Amino acid sequence: MERASTASIRAARILLAGLFAINVYRAATVSITPPEAATYNRFVGPEWRDALSLTTANNHVFYTLLARLSTSAFHLTDLALRLPSLLGCALYFWAVFRLARRNFACAPLFLAAVALLALNPLVLDYFSMARGYGLALAFWMCSLQLILECDTGSKLNLAGICMGLSISCNLAFVVPAVALGMAFSFSPSAGPVSVRLEKLWLPAFLTAFLVLVIPLNHMDWHTFQQGATSLRQTLNSLTALSLYHENPARLPIWLAIVARWIAGILAVLSVITGLIGAHRLGWLMAGTIAGGFIALEVGHRWLRLPFPLGRSGLYFIPVLTLAALALVQRIDWKPLEWALLGASCVYLFGLNMNWYAEWPEFAHAREAIKAIRQDAGNGFPRVGASAGWAEVLNYYRSRYGLRLWPPVAADPHGSVDYYVLDRDRAGLAIDRHLQLIWQDGNVVVARSSR
Repeated sequence: MERASTASIRAARILLAGLFAINVYRAATVSITPPEAATYNRFVGPEWRDALSLTTANNHVFYTLLARLSTSAFHLTDLALRLPSLLGCALYFWAVFRLARRNFACAPLFLAAVALLALNPLVLDYFSMARGYGLALAFWMCSLQLILECDTGSKLNLAGICMGLSISCNLAFVVPAVALGMAFSFSPSAGPVSVRLEKLWLPAFLTAFLVLVIPLNHMDWHTFQQGATSLRQTLNSLTALSLYHENPARLPIWLAIVARWIAGILAVLSVITGLIGAHRLGWLMAGTIAGGFIALEVGHRWLRLPFPLGRSGLYFIPVLTLAALALVQRIDWKPLEWALLGASCVYLFGLNMNWYAEWPEFAHAREAIKAIRQDAGNGFPRVGASAGWAEVLNYYRSRYGLRLWPPVAADPHGSVDYYVLDRDRAGLAIDRHLQLIWQDGNVVVARSSR
């Protein structure tokens, strides 16, 4: 392990500290999005009995538990609701730093590893949003790092606990967690079967079971049917959200094709080199890729489960990135290492402070409800909103202590005092001769003329 005084170590620490500060700023300032609002409205805000009566795909259970604690301790604010994601950000950056420092000793490859794993805009989104994806990814990365360092049984136990917590944060992470565990179990240095079961699998199972046992008994499995219809669509969504973060719809077809070919070739090469004697990280990534793809294909064909789409496939990004880094290290050619470091700069073009890639239209949700509050004065207005906006406005109704207001109706066509209309329904303001009180490029807030 290199000494922490080297220039590359200092640069990595500065980068990670800066990114963490950006995530704290975004968590405090960027408006809440519909899935975050739905998490609060259905699972964090209500009493325990009501929150546990039904579980859907939107309930990322361990995240929900932490969010209930943080909002109780610090009162309800956007930052308090998102504190568990910032915890995940710190854990992820710690694991990335240790993993890169341990496995990639030379300066350019070490810095490339830190930058590629930490700078991806889609990954950063979920380290400041009130969702379980980022925290699940952080626990998965911690599990990987602990497995790589498992010279003692206690570290392997902790790796198992992290694996179980990853699954508890988001059920989509069953795939990479189990695939990583299987890759380790079949590795030459894994030890006897009894050790693997006792030290890794048992803590992982018990942790996930204790957190999920009650929610799984009230699970609505039909809510898990949304996703991609093919791995090609999965890779296209991840490419668009990573490289065209500000406008994923602009992803060129040729770039999507190139990205799919690169991912496919990388997966095949990683599996081949991992199985013929690459170092420990290469073996684990080869097994995770092979096991993950097999599990997704079997689940799709036999159980009719959808493939991951966008955020639900977030784990593909570090898995494929680490596989690429392991291959470059095996080639051991300095120009290629510097080229990989330079390629990480592409992610910088996707960084922004004001919105999240999958919900840019909700960037000014706070301003929308503030405009209604200012216009209504001391009244208790009835508000109707377009789909998605009702969830967000009901969250801010709780956030700003407006509980005397009637709940916002998810129906912009009803008889209400104020309308919050997205671009698709903005014409309703003209048809009903509504008085405009606030708008931006994505939403119109208007008052009834009656």
